[in-house]
Amino acid sequence: MYRNKEQATAQMPPRLRKQIGVRFPEKKHVTFTPEEEELIINLHAAIGSRWSIIAKQLPGRKYNDVKNYCNTKLKQKLSEMGIDHVTHRPFSQIISAFSNIGAFPSPRY
Repeated sequence: MYRNKEQATAQMPPRLRKQIGVRFPEKKHVTFTPEEEELIINLHAAIGSRWSIIAKQLPGRKYNDVKNYCNTKLKQKLSEMGIDHVTHRPFSQIISAFSNIGAFPSPRY
């Protein structure tokens, strides 16, 4: 079994090399600037998870990179700041809203 793309494509014809390229995709680490992070947070709060629209506001960024970054690193950063990543409201507001709902209804006898 081949562990990397170079070993796999050493003696193969071009068509098979293309298939190996699909099996061993190139991985790259995507970093975002603090300004881009702030823009992603603001756009996500305004329009939700419309990743292609958000990515269009960031030149050179693909929607999948933006989506993955938001769902992993920004989600963690917002949680550490005490902010819900879906509603962009502090956890304290969400908890107080649920406490106003009340407990289970009293049973009817």
